[in-house]
Amino acid sequence: MNTLPSTDSSRHIQVIDASSHTSIRCGPDHTYPLGTDRHTGRHVRRAQSRALVSDLVALGADVEWPDNDAASAVRNTVTAASVDPGRLGELAEWIAGVQGRWPAQDFARVRTVVFGAHPGAPGVSPALETIAELTGSTVRAVARQEHEASQALAAGVALADEEIDGGADLLIVALLGPDADTPALALVSILTNTEPVKVLPRGARTSPEAWMLRAIAVRDARRRGMTYRAQPAELLEALGCADAAACAGFLLRAAARRTPVLLDGLPAAAAALVAYEAQPRAVRWWESADLSAEPAHELALTKLGKRSVLDLGIGLADGTAGLLAVPVLRAAVRTVVALGEAADADITAGE
Repeated sequence: MNTLPSTDSSRHIQVIDASSHTSIRCGPDHTYPLGTDRHTGRHVRRAQSRALVSDLVALGADVEWPDNDAASAVRNTVTAASVDPGRLGELAEWIAGVQGRWPAQDFARVRTVVFGAHPGAPGVSPALETIAELTGSTVRAVARQEHEASQALAAGVALADEEIDGGADLLIVALLGPDADTPALALVSILTNTEPVKVLPRGARTSPEAWMLRAIAVRDARRRGMTYRAQPAELLEALGCADAAACAGFLLRAAARRTPVLLDGLPAAAAALVAYEAQPRAVRWWESADLSAEPAHELALTKLGKRSVLDLGIGLADGTAGLLAVPVLRAAVRTVVALGEAADADITAGE
């Protein structure tokens, strides 16, 4: 894998060109090696051809439900507790389900993958670099996809496999870049059946002229893609959403490999909508890091049935909110474990 030139010398930031990785080739004879499920040891098939990789529905066929027994153990613990942990209980339940155990383990290797970075540029914001340094996390900025959506989808699959094979047990996904905005809005408009004017934000930061141009761009993109409303892969092709395709492939592959993902920002949520259309079970492996002020972001999360971990209104969509949400996830597990221990102690004392 070639590392792109970058002005960012931080050890926490890695900018890569996914298209240069040898495991991302999409020729008709290319195959991916067999992957292994992190919990069961079950072999998970990898895409056997470009035709299969370009089919999101086939890619999602390996996705199973999280562990209901582990999630039920959390619910039982919360029910027996003397106080209600609120949202922390829900998050602990999610973590137990995706890890397949309770008490859940602390996340040992959190990785942030940011799609849509511009080649030769730092790829991430100063805010994300700062948070990465504070949390000791590593951010992988993936260069913008210059291929068609089917090839980009294969790139996303390969990147997910590489991260998970490297030991990642929690992934944060973001999608940025100047070309991510309009396709994301169009995807949300199409997949939630919402008029373009209702997915666009209004406010002092946008002039009426700029708002109108943006609305026209989303309207035109919606017209191009509406025919493929029920065909996720074709929809991505019609809108030219190569980076969103890579992100969707990444999300589905992570779900198939039983690895949880935090979605950061509107574009990532829009890509998740496409993946959800291909395989609804996959949504159980994802959580939203934060809710921005974009109306389209709330529409996408409502469609996915997600309530964000944070409510800070961070509009960076670059992984910053995801990294900030990780301590809350860790606190959720520890809080519910402590409540369970306290409940057990009360029972013992009363015997």
